[in-house]
Amino acid sequence: LLNVLSQVLHIAISVAAALAYLHPTIIHRDLKPANVLINDPQSDRPVVKLTDFGLARLRVTVMPTEHPDAGTPAYMAPECFDLENNIVTHKADIFSLGVLLWEMLTCKRPWQGLVNPLAVALMVAYNGERLTLSDLGEDRCPPKLARLIEACWERDPARRPAAAELAKHLALVQQQVQLQPLRQLSSMSDQ
Repeated sequence: LLNVLSQVLHIAISVAAALAYLHPTIIHRDLKPANVLINDPQSDRPVVKLTDFGLARLRVTVMPTEHPDAGTPAYMAPECFDLENNIVTHKADIFSLGVLLWEMLTCKRPWQGLVNPLAVALMVAYNGERLTLSDLGEDRCPPKLARLIEACWERDPARRPAAAELAKHLALVQQQVQLQPLRQLSSMSDQ
């Protein structure tokens, strides 16, 4: 389980770092598992690449868009469902990364059972609902990681972390996870 969590964190850090590289000029707008390529997934450090920039937009601080609803509903930020909001920022990608992280941790599809994109929009944008992290134990999702995911899902895009900041915090969680077995071993040897 530790190795799985470490690998999930490695993938999330790689995606966050890629977004940090893109975000000064580009918003991806369709971040989902199908757009994340992983080379050698069985290794400790798989190579992770973002793909499919078909919905990407050049960013000039904040760029108006004619199609705020572009993207895959289960991964879309609440502001993307608001057809009156023609300004989607790079923080929409951060929301999507939070959903992607949730999916890797739970091994479930987000909003499974809701086939109607309108139902997802209603739950996320208008009811303010989020996917649940409470089913995950601390060994699968440490409290710091849960708080980071919740920060990615903030209703107000300005309150979501920037990609570089998220990558840094994910790396700290990964470091903590990797040190945990060493702490357990040392506490066992103290007895």
